[in-house]
Amino acid sequence: MTAFYHPRPERWPQFTLRGLLFAVTLTGLVAGLIHLRRTPADVNVERGRLQGTWVSVRYEANGVAKNVTVATLNFNGKKATITVGGQSQQFDCELDVNSEPKRMNFVKRDSAGNAIENKGIYRWEGNMLTICHGGAQRPARFAIRNGQYVDSLIVLKPTP
Repeated sequence: MTAFYHPRPERWPQFTLRGLLFAVTLTGLVAGLIHLRRTPADVNVERGRLQGTWVSVRYEANGVAKNVTVATLNFNGKKATITVGGQSQQFDCELDVNSEPKRMNFVKRDSAGNAIENKGIYRWEGNMLTICHGGAQRPARFAIRNGQYVDSLIVLKPTP
């Protein structure tokens, strides 16, 4: 039987452990740098995908009968204009693409300059966009919560 030959067998385990630790550390650093570099591009990709006008195929909210109201959202840069029941409001649209589920906040300023946030989550299903907003308290799931919440759940499709 032939033995495995190594010129300095006493150093082999030490060398292997050092090499392994180095490789793991280097992999972690590279992965972290890639993540940091990707984040702005991911937000820009999401913003690009949202741009344009979307119309609801399903709309429900606390205190509103399901699907009797049509909602329209128009995304233009970092702004969103929401029209529900003939009334429109414009908001700044903030995205967090690294959360699961992804987050979308609509922010408006009152007359004193204070931010009023409508915190939400969103997801893509093909070319359909589902958004669930809950006012000051972000929903954890894509469903209307019972109680004192101001939730809305909207499934939208892009307009041609």
